Amino acid sequence: MSAGTDSARMCFAENIQHFADARVEPEKFNLYNGLWNLSGAISEMEAKIERLSRKVEELSRALEVA
Repeated sequence: MSAGTDSARMCFAENIQHFADARVEPEKFNLYNGLWNLSGAISEMEAKIERLSRKVEELSRALEVA
């Protein structure tokens, strides 16, 4: 997880805890909860992109040697 998405998830979790009561303000709760989930999905995509980048580098080096 990058520092940016890590920080975003912490902020959204804090906002859910302090400002979003699902019973009183379901719209606000859904907004923060959705943003928290979105930041998690972005984090997963970042990790996959990083793994793919490493694989591409490995393949590129292997092709240079061949």
